[in-house]
Amino acid sequence: MKITYWSDYACPFCYIGETRMKKAIAAMDTTEPIELEMKAFQLDPNAPRKSVGNMTDLFVRKYGFSPDEAEKRIDSITAMGRQEGLNFNFVDAQFVNTVDAHRLTKYAQSKEPEKADRLIEVLMDAYFGKNAALSEPDVLRCAAQSAGLNMEEAEKVIKFDTLYLDEVQQDETEAYMRGVSSVPLFIIGDERIAGADSITRMKAALQKALEKLFL
Repeated sequence: MKITYWSDYACPFCYIGETRMKKAIAAMDTTEPIELEMKAFQLDPNAPRKSVGNMTDLFVRKYGFSPDEAEKRIDSITAMGRQEGLNFNFVDAQFVNTVDAHRLTKYAQSKEPEKADRLIEVLMDAYFGKNAALSEPDVLRCAAQSAGLNMEEAEKVIKFDTLYLDEVQQDETEAYMRGVSSVPLFIIGDERIAGADSITRMKAALQKALEKLFL
């Protein structure tokens, strides 16, 4: 059974939601393989390649919060991530363009699928744990190496900004056609789970999909 979900590396709820989904899958009493397939969705395709200001400043500009409100929201999200056992330091995350990280992910999914999930985890940790700028080529190289990708091929993807761009755009077009307007969005059988929902809710959706699979 395959679970498709749209996600962005700059989205804290995507990291939390994906982590909860993996926990839900691990808790299922089934011999049926359950595969997670991430699809690209950029929260801000026009995000800069260099970070401008900190996350508090971004929340103030983007959502109209006061600095105190922004800090409380960020602290709350950080606590959610850490409760899932993640190395999570949201306040110092560098909000930059994520298209190159998505392109590298599409390469891995296409050519080295057995390493794609590891790459996704490394990139998420780089953004939220190490607060690295995912638009920087050296950051992407380190992620590719950590995931065990073919470095000669990964280097081509990092160097040439048109490689796998069509695949990223196809994912985003599909999201638009399906009415996906925010992420994460998980499709489990006939059900959709939006946001970082509870593990209990995810398990129920998984169980329902599995039961339909064997009808």
